[in-house]
Amino acid sequence: MNRFLTLCLNPNAGKSCHCELLAQITELGLKHLSINSIVKERNCYEGYDDDLKSHIVDEDKVCLFFWLLSFFLFFFFFFFPRMFVTDIRALPKS
Repeated sequence: MNRFLTLCLNPNAGKSCHCELLAQITELGLKHLSINSIVKERNCYEGYDDDLKSHIVDEDKVCLFFWLLSFFLFFFFFFFPRMFVTDIRALPKS
């Protein structure tokens, strides 16, 4: 089961920096998905707010993107599970 941690704070509060650091220093296999990058790369915004110096996110487009991503990952995990399974005996002992 995939688990997600969502961090919501004001613009320029340091969310991306903290999430990147958390993904690097933990041994839980966390991956940082930056909503900022996804919004900019996939044009999931309605406009730009000059006062906040931030894009205005189109939540419908972002939700559709994550729904499609979840479907894609489910499809590959279901039909090609051996691509994602690691032999526990091959992991280094701590």
